[in-house]
Amino acid sequence: MELTKKENWWVWLLLTFFTGNLSSILLGKYLDCFDKKQWYYNYKYWLLGTILFIFPALIMLIVLTFQMTAKIASKLDVKGREIYLSPYTYIICLIIPILGWSILISIYIYLIIFNLINVYLGKIENNS
Repeated sequence: MELTKKENWWVWLLLTFFTGNLSSILLGKYLDCFDKKQWYYNYKYWLLGTILFIFPALIMLIVLTFQMTAKIASKLDVKGREIYLSPYTYIICLIIPILGWSILISIYIYLIIFNLINVYLGKIENNS
């Protein structure tokens, strides 16, 4: 099954729903969003995070999911690129307790929904 076809949008919807958006890593692989010079490509960081009682590895996985979702949105031309690609946005949202966390969650949901809409519209076929 060719997952990058427009007809298979429902597969991405189910994968996103059942994996908690871990499917963004697979979608990032299809869209060539991985950079060999980034931190997530080095196995030593993942090994060290797993050795240190798996909690750092879970945090790294969450950060990777956020980063891949933002890169996919950038590739699929989701509006607001200046906001969701800036690391300062996420740092500010993490520092401010309640309002910042709710904004962070809303940015994440916005990116997930619009990534799925762009997959439904077939923009994934043009970029893969």
